[in-house]
Amino acid sequence: MHGSFYVCLTLLICLILGIIFLYIKRMRTPQGKEDWQIKQTEIWKPYSASVSPLALLTLRCCFCLYAISLQVYQLVESGSRPLSFFTIWNFLALEVFFLLGTYESIRSVFGNRGEYYSIDEQTGIAKHIFTEPLIERSGVAFVFLFHVCFSMVFLVDVVYWGVLYPDMPAGRGGDFMSVNQHGVNAFFMFTEFALNRIPWIKWNILPFLLWPLTFTLFAWVYNSITTVWVYKFVDYNTWVAPGWYLGLLVMHILFFSLCGFLIHLKKKWCGPPANTVDRSPSQYGAEFT
Repeated sequence: MHGSFYVCLTLLICLILGIIFLYIKRMRTPQGKEDWQIKQTEIWKPYSASVSPLALLTLRCCFCLYAISLQVYQLVESGSRPLSFFTIWNFLALEVFFLLGTYESIRSVFGNRGEYYSIDEQTGIAKHIFTEPLIERSGVAFVFLFHVCFSMVFLVDVVYWGVLYPDMPAGRGGDFMSVNQHGVNAFFMFTEFALNRIPWIKWNILPFLLWPLTFTLFAWVYNSITTVWVYKFVDYNTWVAPGWYLGLLVMHILFFSLCGFLIHLKKKWCGPPANTVDRSPSQYGAEFT
């Protein structure tokens, strides 16, 4: 094997072990546990009061059905080979994200929202009691996938149109499927970003980085079986390979940070979400007349 393989392998192992160690250490702190004190309303209510939860539910459902339909069509037409591409991994993640989002919206819009009424014994006036439960496991997965999908549409689309597309033969790369998986995907995620109120957890960058690192391991295994490199820049048989890997790692960090900055700008320009209260646990069970 080329000497750069051992450099890349050492870098990969150190990154994976370091990420796992730092994230476990973070989650054992009070601040780490507070990161995931996310209320259910933060994943199904729109950011603006002018948008109804039913509208957000409808969009999530439509995006989900459209993405799944495209994926099924591609697998029927091309077989399983597209599953070896990082684009498809991210498109599958996008499908799961909108599927979970549809589920969370349905069970909150049409199910129990933690609301009930109680009668004040002294005045006889009905009071609207609203308790805000925290998200469950499906909600945690949904929030994390938002971090992954929103960040990855930048990287996937930029790398495809800026790096891969220019080297493709004329007439290739701009077909219907490519435009959907490297363009429409961004429209879906920017629409979701504009409408939702999901908080951005900066420490999620650690498990987020495990996503491309896992694909890198897959690409190496795939090459050992088929002798084919899915992408030219994952080929470790050149001395520039470590530079490619470091560059891609930096791009993941930059795009994740960019998404966090965009959410910060949305809060700054649009103000806090409609009918929001402090995220501290002491606010749970607040009363509204």
